[in-house]
Amino acid sequence: MQTNESYRVLVIDDSPDMHDVIRKILAADDRPPGPLAGVEAEALGTGAPRRVMPHFEVDCVHQGKGGLAHVTRAREAGRPYSVAFVDGRMPPGWDGIETIGHLWKADPALEIVLCTGFADYSLHDIVRQLRRTDQLLVLKKPFASIEVQQMAVALSEKWRVACEAQSYLDNLEELVKARTAQLEHSLALTQASENQYRLLFDSNPTPIFTYNDTTLAFISVNEAAVERYGYAKAEFLQLTLRDLALPEELPLFLDKLSKLVPGAGNSGVWRHRAKNGKFIQMEITSHHIRPQKIFLSLAMDVTERLSLEAQLRQSQKMESIGQLAGGIAHDFNNLLTVINGHAGLIMAGEKFTSSGAESLKEIVEAGKRAGSLTRQLLTFSRKQDLHPQVVDLNEVVQNVTKMLRRILGEDVALQVELLPELPSIMADLGMIEQVLLNLAVNSRDAMPRGGQLTLKTSAVAIDPAAARKNPEAASGRFVCLTFSDTGCGIAPGNLGRIFEPFFTTKELDRGTGLGLATVYGIIKQHQGWIDVQSRLGEGTTFQIFVPASTARGGTLQMTPSEQTVIGGTETILVVEDEAPLLKLMQHILESYGYKVLGCANGRQALESWGEHRKKIDLLLTDLILPDGMAGTELARILQASKPGLKVLYTSGYNAERLAKEFPPGTHVKLVQKPFHARKLAERVFEMFNVLS
Repeated sequence: MQTNESYRVLVIDDSPDMHDVIRKILAADDRPPGPLAGVEAEALGTGAPRRVMPHFEVDCVHQGKGGLAHVTRAREAGRPYSVAFVDGRMPPGWDGIETIGHLWKADPALEIVLCTGFADYSLHDIVRQLRRTDQLLVLKKPFASIEVQQMAVALSEKWRVACEAQSYLDNLEELVKARTAQLEHSLALTQASENQYRLLFDSNPTPIFTYNDTTLAFISVNEAAVERYGYAKAEFLQLTLRDLALPEELPLFLDKLSKLVPGAGNSGVWRHRAKNGKFIQMEITSHHIRPQKIFLSLAMDVTERLSLEAQLRQSQKMESIGQLAGGIAHDFNNLLTVINGHAGLIMAGEKFTSSGAESLKEIVEAGKRAGSLTRQLLTFSRKQDLHPQVVDLNEVVQNVTKMLRRILGEDVALQVELLPELPSIMADLGMIEQVLLNLAVNSRDAMPRGGQLTLKTSAVAIDPAAARKNPEAASGRFVCLTFSDTGCGIAPGNLGRIFEPFFTTKELDRGTGLGLATVYGIIKQHQGWIDVQSRLGEGTTFQIFVPASTARGGTLQMTPSEQTVIGGTETILVVEDEAPLLKLMQHILESYGYKVLGCANGRQALESWGEHRKKIDLLLTDLILPDGMAGTELARILQASKPGLKVLYTSGYNAERLAKEFPPGTHVKLVQKPFHARKLAERVFEMFNVLS
């Protein structure tokens, strides 16, 4: 084995001769073979390579303090000494033992050879003063060169190994420190992640829970889940998912859980039972955490959202039904007008046998009932004319109470609770009375064996948050009319259909199914809404909300008395696209002495106007004409040509369309279809006489 190691050796001795001797032994470039070489050769055997002595750099000083300075500087420079040869006696100043003590303080790794006479120090003295001998050898004077070489080589090798070991230990310590720091950082991150998870879990407003993927027992729940389900946390952790889910839904839910794949979740709406026994609709999103063998589920309460969606769908459905009903009533009104008009003319001008007169009377009565049905349909579709006035609802209830008692019969007790100083409402008096009567009849039919009907009035303020819970509601001040009976109640499956026209659960010969539909249409036309609560066998409560008015009530306006029909000789331009109805109107008006120019559409009316403009006194036109020209447009054209021309509209709808065509306050007259011959003649007479 060959080595190219180089070591630094320090000689501390007050004798210059000793300096030279050790330097020659260790640092001579041309070193003669000595006893050491022979020993090595003999030990290695014939033919073994000759060991090369390591290179020594030798520094010499005369006193201990000088040696300490050298050791200190060498270590600071990063070129420390491996071995120091220290003389036992160096007068004056420190002796060898004292010098060694200072050297070890400056460089604890330094290997030292104490050069001393036979009787200078005993082992006991050395140990007592230095308290260590692990890096100390004693070289007795006089010594042989080989001894110096052996000690220098052996101690330098020992020093090198010790330094390498210390370096490894230092590196290992740094590695341990670095690894410890990494672990502490990782632990801190884990702890932070855990804290963040707990924060997200515990403070999340959405209910979250984890449960065992086999037993379904709950492992953890957050505060939102505790609050929503009503269980204390300790109670919750004693439950399983089976305690919340409905038995009929759980198998399908578990089937979906079994198909979860890592990283993906599933969601759906499921019914859960809260602690109070109520069912809540929960949109559940679940994830399978396989290493922990748990499911994690987020449960969002969508009960209110689904209820609002159902109410919105119901509102849209009622709106569509209303449009359909209004269209049917409009077309049917034209037919009824022809039927009723001709029947009236025949009754006024012909004489029949008693049986013929009776049959004609039945036709007229049937036409009236059919007209009543169409008016109810128009009311439901909010196409009826509204004549609002300031109304005291308490006064209306008091006025119809006597009538209600007769309708209800002796076996139904009527209790009325009126709020004093109730705000007024802007309403059509006749329509509000119809609401009271229809609801009373509905309650009576729901209590065939008797019961109690309670009417209450109250004033309520609806805030925006409460209004958002019902698509038909609005915020503001409202007057509430409550109808509450103790009847049979309404089945949940029928509750959403009770306001539909012709929907009824009564026998075929009892009712038309238009009573509640009419109530719905009237209240909607008054910008209000109806809330219904019902339980089978326990009764039904209707809460009707109508906007409160700041106006002060006065005497209720009564309907005017009938006008005496006189007739006239004026010329009337009649525009009606239904040929039978046009013929009837001509017949009616001519029978009262008027001259009639009949036209089927706006184009014909303009042609007739061009020929007879000067003698036409009144335009009687349908609001909707088939050729794209509205009755209002035709009227504007003719009135521009002849200012002061009187205009009377007819329609199966109401004046709602006129409100879109004319600014508020415009004087517009309308004849509602279906009409009797007398009614048409009255309105025409009013146009020429009352309004002139």
